[in-house]
Amino acid sequence: MRHKHADKLGKILLRLFPRPILQALGHDPGPQPLHWEDVTVNLPELTADRVLMVGAPDDPRRFAICFELEFRPKTRNLAAWCLKRAALAKQLGCRVFLVVIYLRRGNYAAFPTSLLEQEGSLRNGFEFTAVRLWEWVPLIRGGPLRGLAPVLFVCEDNLDEARLDEVQQLIYDGDFTGQEREDLLALTATIATFYMGKTVVMKKMSFEERWLRRSPLLREQRAEGREEGRQEGRQEGQQEGAVTELRRTVQRMAEKRFGPLPGNVVAAIAAADLELCRVVLDRMLEDTALADLGLGTPT
Repeated sequence: MRHKHADKLGKILLRLFPRPILQALGHDPGPQPLHWEDVTVNLPELTADRVLMVGAPDDPRRFAICFELEFRPKTRNLAAWCLKRAALAKQLGCRVFLVVIYLRRGNYAAFPTSLLEQEGSLRNGFEFTAVRLWEWVPLIRGGPLRGLAPVLFVCEDNLDEARLDEVQQLIYDGDFTGQEREDLLALTATIATFYMGKTVVMKKMSFEERWLRRSPLLREQRAEGREEGRQEGRQEGQQEGAVTELRRTVQRMAEKRFGPLPGNVVAAIAAADLELCRVVLDRMLEDTALADLGLGTPT
């Protein structure tokens, strides 16, 4: 499975089961309200889409948790996480704790839990909570974290039909609502297809193909695709608006310099792209005739 799918899988399961995950981290939220807060960190190269808010809005001890999921450890991310946590704390006005979840052990020996910088007597230090997901496997199989059963496809090897059977059974044996069970089964089917192919998965799992279309992972991918499309549309709209304004500027300056413009020149300006508009403006700063602007021969 590609890394981005592992990351999305982890985020979905975090949203579905925040309480047992907090308990596994050693913090029992009890009856405190939990909700995911949509946030935006306006810093270059840093993004944070949601953080988990723990406590009521009027609770002075309310805090937030920023989760980072890593398919493999990358020390270059440590400084960015430290900066992001500080930015979120300022934006949200409360304490923000960073939790890094390492998804797969692989061949790596070290999984950082802190950032330490030192030069002579100068020293910076930042610690965070780190989870090695494969160490939670007994809790997943034993019950408390059974809702995380689909991550067995990420943090362990031997991704075969026996693993698919095990994950299904863990979900069926779990204490889930009907909707939670449906989501987990659909999620399992989607993840398993990355490894075993759709034909094998649909044969092994006892539900129809429509389940794949209902997968939370696919829903999230579709939502991201729509958002990317909207952002591209906004960017294209902004660029087109800038070109339209530049065309108006070109025509206005040309009319001031050359008087009324022939129809074919007006049409050429109306169709000009950003680069041609810039070239025409540069040429008008020189002692250039209308015919030499690159807008066609005046007729």
